[in-house]
Amino acid sequence: NEDGISSYIVRIDSLATIFAKTKSEPIAWLHKYGKGRVFYWNTALLSDKVNRGFIIKTLAMIQPYTITQIANLGLFYLDDFPNSSINNKVKPIQSEFNQTVTEFYYLRWYPDMIRLAHKFGLKYTSALVFNYNGKTHPPYRFYEWLNGKLNMGKKQIYASQWAVQHIDPFIELGLHGYNHQSLVIKNWQNIDNMENALDQGRKRWAIDNIGALPFTYVPPLNIYDSTGTVALAKSFPSIKVIAGLYLGFFDKGQDREYKPEPWNKHFYDMPRVTSGFILTDFDKRAMISLLQSPGIWSHFVH
Repeated sequence: NEDGISSYIVRIDSLATIFAKTKSEPIAWLHKYGKGRVFYWNTALLSDKVNRGFIIKTLAMIQPYTITQIANLGLFYLDDFPNSSINNKVKPIQSEFNQTVTEFYYLRWYPDMIRLAHKFGLKYTSALVFNYNGKTHPPYRFYEWLNGKLNMGKKQIYASQWAVQHIDPFIELGLHGYNHQSLVIKNWQNIDNMENALDQGRKRWAIDNIGALPFTYVPPLNIYDSTGTVALAKSFPSIKVIAGLYLGFFDKGQDREYKPEPWNKHFYDMPRVTSGFILTDFDKRAMISLLQSPGIWSHFVH
């Protein structure tokens, strides 16, 4: 049908309680028989990983009591911040705010995210990326990282350095990478190039007095391979968590569970499920499902 959900045309008893339906047909309902209950799904939705929580919820619905174990965690990631940025005025930022890209991200978007955190009690993991230069072989420079500028009073400062030295206590600062190249061997040709770039990022971390080395890694483009995990563990032994994707393709470093990383037990996977600033129907369904299974809300924005 138009909703993309296969279902058969059925007639529901008037005593049944419908819990979900498409625009035209019911797909989930509950019927009571004496002291028993039957819950029926007229769809193949439960075969999808993202809908696991509804299986647990269904079992709970037909039993008088149900006990489940959940993590009770909320995870919220800010991808690509702090970052290198440009000092140009481009649309729609120019027409709406008359600000440069750097001014918008550091003086408007970032404060807005902090206000959101204070209002709702959120804590972010913000994934820093030094450059977008695409370099996968030495030398590894930081011209982009030191490009964005802000005027603070009568003084002009580097936006990136200001941000990392004034990070809000609501934020855990993680790593997105030396640049935005995924840690896969086909990008870097060899592991030495990977390690060299990551080592330069670690040195820059100290030069800019960013603070404690990162605990969390968010893979660029949500992709990495087994070689990438070896390079990451060697260059940043402080990193214990990889925040990739809950869905996707396993051989790209996606389709992960909340458990030790299968390619490298040095890491624990804390995958992200939903994303963006717009709450879609899929996001609502995924969030509810995950809260009913591992008991985790995991979301990211750029």
